[in-house]
Amino acid sequence: MGVWGSGNLDSDGTLDIVGERSDELIERLWTAIKDTYSAEADESAHDELFVDLEWLFALEAGGCFNGWKLPAVSELEPVLEAWLAHWSGYFDGLSGPEFKAERRAVIEQTFERLRVICAEYERQRAEIS
Repeated sequence: MGVWGSGNLDSDGTLDIVGERSDELIERLWTAIKDTYSAEADESAHDELFVDLEWLFALEAGGCFNGWKLPAVSELEPVLEAWLAHWSGYFDGLSGPEFKAERRAVIEQTFERLRVICAEYERQRAEIS
């Protein structure tokens, strides 16, 4: 184990912990996105999914996230498409078309942010291979 600086994350031990917590977050997100229950906008699983996504974005932006185990974009895409299809059908019974369009735009932007992060880690994995 090494320490290379005085910063809070400047040691092998702290980066191991970042990795472990990142892996836990990735597992929770991946499980939720694959479960159509999280696409039901009036359920807590839906809320948890988007809180976890925002948490991932904040951690990643702050340099406190390791996305090595994020899925490849090609693996992510069909899951997101299925999720959106379920969400779209379910949401029809909850609200009018204007709010649905607004909410869908936000969800699509959120998923695009996830795609970008997944693509970056996929690129990094490819460089090492």
